[in-house]
Amino acid sequence: MAWITLAIAPVLILLVFQFMFLPYHSHLVTWTHRFLIVVELAAAFVLWPLVLDARLDFEWTGIWTQLKRTTTLPLGLFGPKDRRRDEWIRLRRQAVPLASCALFVLVSLLLATFPGEPHVNLFTGQSPWSVQCERWVSRQFDRLILPGVDVVDDEKFDKIENATTKSGQHPALSERTQNFRERDLNCSIFGPADLRRADLSSARMQGADLYGARLQGASLGYAQLQGANLSAAQLQEANLSFAELQGATSEACSFRAPTSSPQSFRARTLEARNFRAPISGRPN
Repeated sequence: MAWITLAIAPVLILLVFQFMFLPYHSHLVTWTHRFLIVVELAAAFVLWPLVLDARLDFEWTGIWTQLKRTTTLPLGLFGPKDRRRDEWIRLRRQAVPLASCALFVLVSLLLATFPGEPHVNLFTGQSPWSVQCERWVSRQFDRLILPGVDVVDDEKFDKIENATTKSGQHPALSERTQNFRERDLNCSIFGPADLRRADLSSARMQGADLYGARLQGASLGYAQLQGANLSAAQLQEANLSFAELQGATSEACSFRAPTSSPQSFRARTLEARNFRAPISGRPN
């Protein structure tokens, strides 16, 4: 049982953490997890002989020699004939731990991923920075799934609305209820979420499902909404200046184009960004 608790369990724990943090689409966090997994695997592989035989002493020179031999093992298999036999014997002895290490690394690199990772796009023949929401793996762990989430404090919203009415300020330029500026929300599922007067400026929301979302007065300037589902969304007084809306759906979408501010949402912005409203409704 020692090999389970000392070698496999720590790596599995790191993998679980990696899967749990995938919906936040953080390249830094995800690659930190991958680095820690590689370090844990290297430590387990190098120190495992000490676990099997308590009589052995830990020596850096011996560890370094073993690491070099393991690293150069593939070269030895095709080296001089007098060494091939010994290298094949070593390979058979280390086949299980080496295969386990390779499996964990492949799972971390190819399965525990989120939409938009460059190495996955290159592996699948896509552009390095493209976002593919439709994936061959389950979509339950690689994106935020918060249908109908309410992020607005009603008391704070009422105060902001009253202050805006008194000052005559445009709703899209008033104080924000929540700040999601520049967040990576690609492929997220929000459904009829309450995002009134939220700051989503420059947010990455490609392929996001905002069906029926309440976005009145929200700041969506420069947001990346390519392929997003805005059907039945409430966009009255929202600021969509320079938003990227190519391929976004908008059946039964409600919005009004205010003219009180040159920085506010303008109808011509939609034309410039190739906004289109196909017949299809909410995707299954």
